[in-house]
Amino acid sequence: MKTSLVPPFAFALCVMAPTAGQAASLLINDTDFVKPNIIITAGDFEGGFSVNGNQIEIGYTSGSATISEALGVISFHGSWTDLGASGAGFRTIYMIEEGTLNLVSDILTISWSTDGETATINGTFQSDINEELGLGLLPEVLGPTDIVTGELVDFSLPYLSATATSIPESSQAVLPLLGAGLFALRRRRRV
Repeated sequence: MKTSLVPPFAFALCVMAPTAGQAASLLINDTDFVKPNIIITAGDFEGGFSVNGNQIEIGYTSGSATISEALGVISFHGSWTDLGASGAGFRTIYMIEEGTLNLVSDILTISWSTDGETATINGTFQSDINEELGLGLLPEVLGPTDIVTGELVDFSLPYLSATATSIPESSQAVLPLLGAGLFALRRRRRV
């Protein structure tokens, strides 16, 4: 009977290589409009992940930070195993208020690089508090940017699943009114 053995180096590469199940994850959640907070959750950053200079996660765990929007710009930094697949680059993502052509509600900036084994991401996230003024109008010269009006932004990289979720401020103003209207309608039916 003939058997084949996997060479030891091939087995080591399979065990050490990151897989989709082991990919790092980053979630930026700007949907809490009752208390204007931004929640940043990170997981599986082997080199660690920090928000505003405070480490919230390292290794194969997950952690989160809840930051008040009133603090202004939130910065983040993290490192994960990418085996050189990420390359280098930067993006600026402008999230636009629904129903407007150029009123900015959120700005996400990221830059990333790799040393051939480990990738590093640096970024900032800024959300408006004043729904009437937002963060201003879109600049005329944008460079490498994305402009989105949706609520979910995917900024994933190799071996990193990354999304930002935001409810535009104009939608936030409508939700309490909608809730009050549904309550009044339900109350009217009972009478």
